[in-house]
Amino acid sequence: RYGRDAQAGAGKLVKIGGGSAGFDYTKIANDGSVLPETAVLGTAPTDWACTRDNVTGLIWEVKTTSGLRSQSHNYAVFGSGTCFAAGRCDTSKFVVDVNASGLCGASDWRMPTVKELEGIVDFGRSFPAIDPTYFPNTPSSSFWSGTAYAATPILVQEVDFYEGGANRNYWSLGQSVRLVRSVCTGQQQWQNGQCVMPPLPAGYVVQGGLTWMPVISTLQLSWPAADAYCSTTTINGQTGWRLPTGTELLSLYSSGATNGLGWSFWSNMALTVDDTWSSTPGNSGNHFVVGLLSGGVRQYTDTGPTNVTCVR
Repeated sequence: RYGRDAQAGAGKLVKIGGGSAGFDYTKIANDGSVLPETAVLGTAPTDWACTRDNVTGLIWEVKTTSGLRSQSHNYAVFGSGTCFAAGRCDTSKFVVDVNASGLCGASDWRMPTVKELEGIVDFGRSFPAIDPTYFPNTPSSSFWSGTAYAATPILVQEVDFYEGGANRNYWSLGQSVRLVRSVCTGQQQWQNGQCVMPPLPAGYVVQGGLTWMPVISTLQLSWPAADAYCSTTTINGQTGWRLPTGTELLSLYSSGATNGLGWSFWSNMALTVDDTWSSTPGNSGNHFVVGLLSGGVRQYTDTGPTNVTCVR
């Protein structure tokens, strides 16, 4: 054995919660709070309703014996199965209904990918092939994923929980469904039981509660073009950037946070120009620029190109 299972077998695996072998699960209440392993299923706010996978940071719906999330219900991807409310028995409507219920304090539940669904299969078990302590009421049947089978559009990938195999089937069939949601949002990544931002690329810096895009010597723009660039460009895979204010630029300069990061400013006749656009207006047709090497502040005509940094 390798990986987490081997570590668990050797008694060297540190877990946040519980679970067999390399699995690591935590029970989550209807109100989203964390529960002890002894918690039981129920409908009260602090009763157990979901299970968090502490390895992946995914939270899974736990099936019940009755009601909206009953183990006996099945859903078609396109078509209709048999479920809690007539006319609501396809996967997309089930997602809508669970989100409307605010399951475990959240409204961003979705269909899992086939890889995500395979991640909770326990190949050391069968009928069902999943940990019954953290996933009770699981039928030994196939569960739909949200992953289409590319070669044939009317087929959708599924995972069976009688032995754990992945397959595909016609989207009109009624099958079991287990919804999932991610703990982390945006670019956050799940690491050691918490959501963290990934390391920033070279040159980027966090200062004053803002993430700063590095200044590069090949990007000099007029003020309108700089304002448009920051507000409309996807930078480092993210949107929502803007020009910094003059005060924010001065704070960046004073902090010394950019020292040694390789920010490159454009040169004019062998003279390095460190003026950098701010969003702070000056006289008509002007905005303030801040020298990020000198700390100087002055007004500059909006038509004159100079350095740009964006923040979010």
